Amino acid sequence: YYNLRERGRMVGLFNLTPDERGEGGTGTGRLSSSDMNMQNNPPEVQRCLHAPEGMLIRRLDLNQIELRVAAELSGSKYLLDAFKQGRDLHQETADALGLTRSEGKHWNYMSLYLGEEHRASEITRRPVGWCREALRKFREGPWQEFFVWGERHWLETQRTSYSEAPLGHRRYIPLMG
Repeated sequence: YYNLRERGRMVGLFNLTPDERGEGGTGTGRLSSSDMNMQNNPPEVQRCLHAPEGMLIRRLDLNQIELRVAAELSGSKYLLDAFKQGRDLHQETADALGLTRSEGKHWNYMSLYLGEEHRASEITRRPVGWCREALRKFREGPWQEFFVWGERHWLETQRTSYSEAPLGHRRYIPLMG
């Protein structure tokens, strides 16, 4: 028996989990599943799973899937080109901001979920003022198309109470009680 805990909480438009200081979340505030799946099973349970005769169990990691979805939804030329060319977005961000690659990765995901300067300060251990200015430059720079799309999407969601994505996915967002 593996006790799955209620780890999710609603923040903005995304069902986010707590960060690594809490139970079972991600340090960046990225999307994470609390429902049963292979990655949520402990290793000792995963080793016990076997496919039926003639079948295989596949395990895969959708590399940078949130960033890839953001690129597609927003139509950001910078993000789309980075993936088409196989560039390392995390290293590009790190180089642009004078951070380590790990900090660049955390910065990218924090930015994707609209984290503010206080969260950026925790990630980089830099002063809040430095982070505020770096976020401004970042949002006006390479990721600008994503942030413009995000702002339009959020305004439309507030107007209609629905978040709509391509392929007909429509989610009710109860903004007003």
